[in-house]
Amino acid sequence: MLPSPPASVAVREPTREDVIAFCEQYRRALEARDADALVALASPRYDSEGVTYATLSMSLKRTLLHTDQIRYEIIYGDVTPHADGTITVTFNYTASFTTKGQTRSVVDDTEMLLERHGASFRILSGM
Repeated sequence: MLPSPPASVAVREPTREDVIAFCEQYRRALEARDADALVALASPRYDSEGVTYATLSMSLKRTLLHTDQIRYEIIYGDVTPHADGTITVTFNYTASFTTKGQTRSVVDDTEMLLERHGASFRILSGM
């Protein structure tokens, strides 16, 4: 007979470093123009600016298809856990997109909303 599992299993709360490491996966996938990797980081409940999980893959592939190179730098701000288990990550980004030999740069502040997914996270909005 197998031993009984412990009555309570302590769940480790994510650290700021855990959250930033996940966000860096997002940054690297974006720079690699890897739509499939980006979708894999999204929650099935993803909903942001009219894009849902159901339309995310097509939206990303259409956008990335015409982009030759992406450079995406992030300066992380607050990492805020919420009572409902979600986490808001605020950051400043500098993005350079090269399309048909022309480079466009954007600098902005934004936020990403994450949910816990096992020992990792998934993006709910802000991709």
